[in-house]
Amino acid sequence: MKNVCFLIGNLNNSGGTERVTTLVANELSKRGGYTISILSLVDGLTPFFSLNENIKIYSLYKKKISFKNNFFGA
Repeated sequence: MKNVCFLIGNLNNSGGTERVTTLVANELSKRGGYTISILSLVDGLTPFFSLNENIKIYSLYKKKISFKNNFFGA
């Protein structure tokens, strides 16, 4: 079994990155042989696009944070 983890900013958004991530994750999940996880930086526990039940979703932060201050600040 191979482990695959997708990292995304916010799985709740309806953008192209979120759509492609869910499409690829769902397809790999259907094929079998993969354990799929999605790590959302901000509250991604309720994704905009539907995901297969066996895909695990994790979130680093429960609410929106300032990436400028927390990651890119001096």
